[in-house]
Amino acid sequence: MGITSQLQSSFEVIVNKLNIRRVIIAIKRMNIDWVGVAAYFAGGMFIGFLCRKYLKDVVMWLLIAAVIAIILDYVGLVDIRWDTIQGAVGTCPADTLNAAFKMAFLWIKGNVALVISFVIGFTIGIKAG
Repeated sequence: MGITSQLQSSFEVIVNKLNIRRVIIAIKRMNIDWVGVAAYFAGGMFIGFLCRKYLKDVVMWLLIAAVIAIILDYVGLVDIRWDTIQGAVGTCPADTLNAAFKMAFLWIKGNVALVISFVIGFTIGIKAG
């Protein structure tokens, strides 16, 4: 028995065990919000397309605006209330980067289908842009 016949028999076992009806039933049991999945896919495509075209410009202008705002705050021409900004973003001064990563990971863990659809859409958008 050669390697080709072993691979062929292994492939046949996999195909025989992969029953399309069982896969469809398993997908139906997952209770996936298909509208949300489609929305995240479309949003991912849109953001991926925009990142490919305009990411450098947007990041540059945001950095310039942030530096100007911080310089104006340092000079005293503008008063930036950092506690208000942190409250609007949803963080408190005691939060660390580790806590933010934990919150993001828990959200990703709870919304796996949405994250996967976004990543696929983002990849397609990057390639299309």
